[in-house]
Amino acid sequence: ALAEPDLVLGDPLEDTSAMVPLVLSTEGAAPEEAVAALAPQAQRQSAARVPPADDLGRIQSIENAGAGTTTVTEQALLTSGRDVRASVPADGTWLLTYPLARLATGDRATEVADTTLLLTSVVTSDAFTEGVVAAHFRSPGGRAPADGVGRVRTLAPPSSAVVSTLIASWKTLAVPSRTLGVIDVSGSMDFAAGDDTRIGLTVASNSAGLQLFSDGSSVGLWAFSQGLGGDGRDYRELAPVRRLDARVGGQSQRELLLSEYAGLADLTDGGTGLYDTVVAAVRQMHRDYDPEAVNSVILFSDGANDDPGSRTLKATLAELRRLTTAEEPVEVIAIGITQDADAEALAAIAEATGGFSFVANRPEDMGTLFRRAMAARFT
Repeated sequence: ALAEPDLVLGDPLEDTSAMVPLVLSTEGAAPEEAVAALAPQAQRQSAARVPPADDLGRIQSIENAGAGTTTVTEQALLTSGRDVRASVPADGTWLLTYPLARLATGDRATEVADTTLLLTSVVTSDAFTEGVVAAHFRSPGGRAPADGVGRVRTLAPPSSAVVSTLIASWKTLAVPSRTLGVIDVSGSMDFAAGDDTRIGLTVASNSAGLQLFSDGSSVGLWAFSQGLGGDGRDYRELAPVRRLDARVGGQSQRELLLSEYAGLADLTDGGTGLYDTVVAAVRQMHRDYDPEAVNSVILFSDGANDDPGSRTLKATLAELRRLTTAEEPVEVIAIGITQDADAEALAAIAEATGGFSFVANRPEDMGTLFRRAMAARFT
């Protein structure tokens, strides 16, 4: 269900039928895979102007639109009376149960004993069972209604720990993203990397990674190499941080970014102006800081800083630590490209901001590391 582009998901914090695909699809998955599956849905909901509909509302919206996918209970499907097609997961799903549990103890249990016996006799009566079945629920024995979806393989319910962890992850993933991508376009980015070039792999990973962001996310792009920005600056702003659905000159911010990614190969030249660039990027993110979002800089570089006129690594780290506060965190997620990347400097830069660093030693690692970087932003 999560792979369907037209998925209409309920609120997993309120609706068990919306929680089912989240738990079952991420069971046993690596953190970056789980984030890749959940983040777009969580951010799409957080950016929506109306809250998610309940089961009946989602079924109605799908029928009205003549398209769409959602996850609902069999009972909701039958109650809706709508003309939609039902599909049952071959691997199975959960059976929602509504147990009668006596929680009172001690004197309180004695006080409510008569009421408890009366309620128990009611819900175990034939008349009550007939009412349950008439309301399109399965019988207490689990027998399928004649007009239902038929036999279903029932999976064991998840542990409370699994559900609690997923709820916490969803709440975190739902926080809007505000991200500045900062990409190295020094001359060495033209070097071969497998069947492609370093800049080619970086462009591909960023273009694919953009799909992880919902339209409500805000993303911008800088390129950097020694003197690229003019006036002594090593960086050039290609797209300021804006919502991906913002309109810019007749196109969306998302379309603009894809176009700018494609043009990065034309900029590759010069040395690596790393230190001044990362400080400027973090300053920019603090300047326009959004307290309601996850603010971060994702940095891609394939070499050591070689701008003789720039600040030192020591001065860079000192400035990043000065800028980093608990009240306004801006994490740097650094991705080194091949063994030529200055892994130690990137790790120190990321650590100074409370972020993370990774090195893609092999060309095929780039896509995985981008997804891992996305996961790291929400841990």
